[in-house]
Amino acid sequence: MPESTLGVGIIGVSPVRGWAATAHIPALRALPNYEIRALSAHSEGSARAAGEAFGVGAVFSDHEELVIRPDIDVVSVTVRAPLHRELVSAALEAGRRSTASGHSGATSTNRERWQRSPRRMACAP
Repeated sequence: MPESTLGVGIIGVSPVRGWAATAHIPALRALPNYEIRALSAHSEGSARAAGEAFGVGAVFSDHEELVIRPDIDVVSVTVRAPLHRELVSAALEAGRRSTASGHSGATSTNRERWQRSPRRMACAP
């Protein structure tokens, strides 16, 4: 792997459906400088199944375990919007860059706090 490869962790992965499975994972795999290194799902069983389905060995049912991994540079949050704020904040507090689609809990207060973070959040409209 080239040194410029960014390690990606994805929170909210289902092995069979959802944004991670249908959009995020295929898109990240098509990019040369990104490597999916960890996945997080709502349960141990779902995390294991997602890891097997997508060929990722590091899987977690607790997002906190994913965001503190030193090999993760970027965290993609692919859960339903009401949970975005908590998960994006956890990633930023752990020193990771973070992305999320939708409104991401991006109230003006959260946006200001996230923009002041040393690792800024990429927030799609």
